[in-house]
Amino acid sequence: MRLYKYLYSLCDRPRTVAAALFFALFSASLMIAGTLFVFQVFLNLETQLNREIAKVDQLDSAFHTTMVALNSHNSTEACSPEFHHWLSTIAFLPDGIHEILYSDKDQSCSVSRGKIPEGIELGKADLVRRDLGYQFWMDRDLGVIGYPGLQGTFLREGNFLLVLPPLKAQETWLHGQKQEFVTPTKDGTWLHRGGAASLKDKYPDVQTAQAGFSATDWAFWGFKCDSFNLVCVMVEAPVTGLIVANSQTILVGLVLMLTIVWSLTQAAKTKFLSMMSLPSRFVRTMSEDSLVCHYQPILSLESGEIEGVEVLVRWRDLDGSLVYPDQFLPVVEKRNLSRILTEIVIKNALSDLKNIQFAVEHPRVNINVFPQDFDARWLIKLLMPLQTGAYNFQPVVEIVETSDLPLEPTREAIALLRASGIETYIDDFGVGYSSIHYLSGLGADGVKLDRFFAMAPEDSLSSKLLFSAIEMISKTGQRLVVEGVETKAKMMSLRATNKVHQLQGYGISPPVAVDRLAAFLEEFRHNHDQATAFHPKAISEISAAFK
Repeated sequence: MRLYKYLYSLCDRPRTVAAALFFALFSASLMIAGTLFVFQVFLNLETQLNREIAKVDQLDSAFHTTMVALNSHNSTEACSPEFHHWLSTIAFLPDGIHEILYSDKDQSCSVSRGKIPEGIELGKADLVRRDLGYQFWMDRDLGVIGYPGLQGTFLREGNFLLVLPPLKAQETWLHGQKQEFVTPTKDGTWLHRGGAASLKDKYPDVQTAQAGFSATDWAFWGFKCDSFNLVCVMVEAPVTGLIVANSQTILVGLVLMLTIVWSLTQAAKTKFLSMMSLPSRFVRTMSEDSLVCHYQPILSLESGEIEGVEVLVRWRDLDGSLVYPDQFLPVVEKRNLSRILTEIVIKNALSDLKNIQFAVEHPRVNINVFPQDFDARWLIKLLMPLQTGAYNFQPVVEIVETSDLPLEPTREAIALLRASGIETYIDDFGVGYSSIHYLSGLGADGVKLDRFFAMAPEDSLSSKLLFSAIEMISKTGQRLVVEGVETKAKMMSLRATNKVHQLQGYGISPPVAVDRLAAFLEEFRHNHDQATAFHPKAISEISAAFK
């Protein structure tokens, strides 16, 4: 509820809310798009690394297969024509290794040159892999075997040497991307094999296959080695290059994102305002705490006492203001909340009135009931607490006669209520569907004449109709209450008819909260003459008691 109240407080600043919502949605969209973008970058890096390493692994497999074939049993004399034929046979295997050499202390030969009288002198090996049994001379000039200007890597196992082609990067997926081939050594250093020199030196802590982002260089990077850990690839993709390469996609994405976010903002704004509308606020907050009972005193013209009260409901909105029924009762009816509302009103009235002192023995408590809820059994059960225990009230059900109240079932319900000690009054008579014939047929205990008549200007047609209506209702034998009484003159003229039993209106008291009701009753008793008959002095003091 606190969150809902806070949201309601934002209704006074719709533009601010819309701007904040747009910013939040746009920021969230950017984060999502950025996350997807980063994911795609790492996916592309992994694809590039896997492609390069697959090429290296293919070469690894080729030289390993060749060495296995060379070390198979061969009984021919080294560097003899038969031996050369045998080497050529292995060299022409479809594995990419086409230059094979043999060299011992006595003689040297190769597939392409045959015997090499001057021998082969390579010097100290760049890398010795005892676990594999191989020695490597990395990226040497092939002039030592008669091909100056060409480069290759010599691999030796025993007396056999293979010439491996130099490492070349495949076509990259990004302009500005850097790539370096390196080989790890025993002392922890890395031998540059090809590509962008010293790229691996920027990431000295990277030793195993992984990927990441460098805030210093504002670039994504990835690293991976082949299965023999002989060749590793370092790839770096700068953010600027990514932006340039994807500029059109980014621009279209931003436009699309702005359009979607704007649409979502407008939809969310509409939903928010709908959620904060009075109907939504009422439905969400309708409870015993938010529904407040006010009580309008009812004056008896027979005894001059305050004979009871009509219970009128108000709703306390989220900002603390009281909302009148004409604004929320349509919501109650539309949402089928009328019975729940009536139950809450009666429960709150029981709590409010338990300590209120009336001057009469059985004070009336008038409860308004929706026509569709005029169910005698439900009302008897609901109003029973008012009649028992410490309350001892006289419950009165007020209903507005409409077409929803068919004559015969309504008359039976009124009779059932009367048998249970509950009276029924027809409310707002004179502005609805009621006729004198229908009224007499219902058999209600009383009639409340609508305030429209009593509040009409003197000498107006409506004012004259007031007394005609009183005359007609009196012939039905039902008790009569006139609402909307605001002046002493109107009180006196109604009393003079001797046909009006009770009065209600601002001239006596407006609807008041329960604490104000207690103060009003005490003040009324103090100023009221204790005579049992009603007299002009008491009438004159009614307004003064409230003011």
